[in-house]
Amino acid sequence: MAGDLAIRLTPAEEAQLDALAKSRAQSPSELALEAVRDALRFDTAFREAVEQGLAAVAEGDVLPFDDVELGLRDYMAGKSAS
Repeated sequence: MAGDLAIRLTPAEEAQLDALAKSRAQSPSELALEAVRDALRFDTAFREAVEQGLAAVAEGDVLPFDDVELGLRDYMAGKSAS
């Protein structure tokens, strides 16, 4: 079912959307549609990742907490050294 969608923005949000759309040579409607489509793609990908994670857990494909913690510490140490 295709149709129109109306959203309410504050004047400040509308001005910000207009400015962003203008800077991208798009209409505010095109930019809003792009944002909605991005949100839908993200939601779909997130749900699929959660399902994959739950399936992995059900199969016992997990890491011990200590291994994860050590990996995170190593990762963060590398980030702070950059």
